[in-house]
Amino acid sequence: GADLAVERTIVDEAKVGARIDELAATVNAGATDAHVTGFDAQTLTFTFAEGEAGYAVDADALKSQVLSAFANGGGSVSAQVSLVQPTTTVAELSAKYGLIDSATTNASSSSSNRLSNIALACSTINGLKLDPGETFSFNGVLGKRTTDKGYKSAPAFVNGLVEEDVGGGICQVSTTLFNAAVKADMTVVERSPHSRPVSYVDRGKDAAVNWPDTDLKFRNDSQDPIWIVAEVTENKRVVISIYGKLFENGGSIIIEAKTTETLEPDQPEMRPNSSLAPGEQVVVEDARTGYRAEAYKVYLDADGNEISREPLCRSTYRASGGVIEYGPTY
Repeated sequence: GADLAVERTIVDEAKVGARIDELAATVNAGATDAHVTGFDAQTLTFTFAEGEAGYAVDADALKSQVLSAFANGGGSVSAQVSLVQPTTTVAELSAKYGLIDSATTNASSSSSNRLSNIALACSTINGLKLDPGETFSFNGVLGKRTTDKGYKSAPAFVNGLVEEDVGGGICQVSTTLFNAAVKADMTVVERSPHSRPVSYVDRGKDAAVNWPDTDLKFRNDSQDPIWIVAEVTENKRVVISIYGKLFENGGSIIIEAKTTETLEPDQPEMRPNSSLAPGEQVVVEDARTGYRAEAYKVYLDADGNEISREPLCRSTYRASGGVIEYGPTY
């Protein structure tokens, strides 16, 4: 008789496993969790979409079948596919969304023009959505404040003086928004103090804006979108709220500010005015004390106990000796 050579098939298990993993990856479809799809700033309600189940190939079981078939000289194999359920439902997710925090300032002493400007600025940012990683710019959203847009002339700080300016008063909106954004754990990118303290917040908590060079910017570094709700109430309060996914620990954030230094005014600036009688003097601008202030972002637990704090911003409000006009003597 003749001797027959029998070839043995050598199976590379690592290559088989890698190939099966590749095939499984082309078939697998992950589950889609329930997710937020929108927010209505009028009704203050969120809309959600239910998740969808996915499916996954049992790659380990398929690998065992293939290797067994090789060992037995052949055979059929079948992939086992299982459903992958979403990890979060709308019912569960909706309980995690709501009012993150808000800030309120008093505008009751404002003129009608100033209130009109505040209301217009609030309506412009009301309902605005900020996606994860997106940066909000106050000047970018409002643009230049002009009469064509409906802004009116009202008192505003201009180089430390109170002057009539188109859009006067909207710094109260940027200030209120700044406070709300910090309390909602937004990341402050740009913020400037006023040239002098404002009446509606403590020193160190204000945020001045001026077109085009002084802006308020903050970034949403969370994993979820947030929405801004802004309004002027009937009792002339500016209320800005941030809605989105609530803090998981049930805690909150507050802003603490303190004055660190008082700056004494210099000597007044003396300006000749030929319309005044010789020796006559008129105070054009009162002297004012200046200040330095520091603000901190303070994290609290659900019981209101401090967990940690971090520096938020520093502010300098310039002192001024004022301006006196006098009648020159000849």
